[in-house]
Amino acid sequence: MIDEKSIAIFKKLPKPDLVLFDWDNTILDTAPIILSSLNNVLRKYNKPLKKEEDFNSLSGGSLRKEFPIVFGDKWEEAKDFYLKSYKENHLKFFKVLDGGKEVLEIISKNICPIGIVSNKTNYILHEEIDFLKWNYMISAIVGSGDAKLDKPAPDVVYYAKDQVKKLMPNNELKNVWFVGDAPSDVECGKAANCTTIRLSEEWDNNADLTLKNCKELYLMIDNNGKNMYKSID
Repeated sequence: MIDEKSIAIFKKLPKPDLVLFDWDNTILDTAPIILSSLNNVLRKYNKPLKKEEDFNSLSGGSLRKEFPIVFGDKWEEAKDFYLKSYKENHLKFFKVLDGGKEVLEIISKNICPIGIVSNKTNYILHEEIDFLKWNYMISAIVGSGDAKLDKPAPDVVYYAKDQVKKLMPNNELKNVWFVGDAPSDVECGKAANCTTIRLSEEWDNNADLTLKNCKELYLMIDNNGKNMYKSID
C-alpha cells in the first residue's frame, strides 16, 4: 500500500509535459544478464569478479565512463567483449518489471509523451525496445553515445527533449519528470530542472518523490492522477 505522505507529495507535482524513464532495473529486470556479462569480461582480463550484492554500486554508469577506469587502455576491447556477451543473452532472459509496460501506457495514452533515457549502449537499447514492440508509445530514445555526455550529465535530457520537439513542435515541454532507480537518475534530472521520481525501497531525500517501483507509480497515477489527463475536446 502506498503511504499517505507519498500520495500527498504526488498530488502537488506539476502536470508533466514529458516523462522520461530510465530503462535497466526501472522498466526491465536486466541485472542478472548485466552481472553475468560483466563477470565474463572481468574473468577474461583477470580482474576480481562481482557478486550479486555488488550490483547496486555497479548500475547506472555507462561503459564509456566506467570501463576505462577498470580496464585502462584496453577498455574498448573489453567493451566489445562485454557487449558480445550481453547480446548473446539479453533478448532471451530479460524480464519486464511488474507495472513497467502499464505505466508507460497510461502516461503515453492519457497524459503526455514519454521517453527512455539510458546509459545502455544505444543500439542495444533500440534492440530491446524493438523486440518488445513498444515504439508506438515512446517518443524519444536516448542511449549511451547519443548525447555528448551520458547520465548523470543533463545532456541526455536535452537530447530527448529535442527528439520530442521534432515530433511535437508546439509542445513547450516546460515540466519534465525523470523516473529512475539509481541516484544518477535523480542527479541527472535535477541538473536538467526535472521533477525527479526515484524508484527505491528506501526514501531518497534528493528526489521529489520516492516510490518502490513502476507498479506503485502506475497505481499512483491510476488512483490519483486523473486530473493530469489530457482534455478531450
